[in-house]
Amino acid sequence: MKKLGNTQRMQLLVDAYNVMRRLEIANTGQSLKEQREQLALYIAQWKTKTAFKGTIMLVFDGRDEYSHYTDERLQGIRCCYSNTREEADGRIIRMVREADSPERIIVVSDDNYVVNNARALGATIRPVRFLAIEKKTVRTAQKARQTGKRLDPATANAITHEMKKVWGIE
Repeated sequence: MKKLGNTQRMQLLVDAYNVMRRLEIANTGQSLKEQREQLALYIAQWKTKTAFKGTIMLVFDGRDEYSHYTDERLQGIRCCYSNTREEADGRIIRMVREADSPERIIVVSDDNYVVNNARALGATIRPVRFLAIEKKTVRTAQKARQTGKRLDPATANAITHEMKKVWGIE
């Protein structure tokens, strides 16, 4: 994994539910709290693997029983919740707008509204795949989910073995 450069004073704002869905981090059978904890654990691992030195904030929609929280830490990662009348998208944009140095903010989202507004305010934009730890891309995961076709590891290995024979590389 590529190490990130000088990120000493950078702040990473993560559109949390957008990332959670796109990277398929949490199981749908889990409670929202468990899903948030799973995402925070994933981000903590990403931070370690990339040696990111800046601050990270996961921004969640606050339209559930956790909407009274404004700030908390999960797995050592700072999390904030939008107000009940505000979506996380609006909260992220407001945070960039109110920042002293928006150019020191990296916004991670695939949401066009968030991306376009944050970019216009001077933030750096990164797609969700920026946070991918595995080599499997977000697009590959989405394609597999859309088609409903997934191979179990044993079948995938058998196919690979057969193709190596066909191509004469085994």
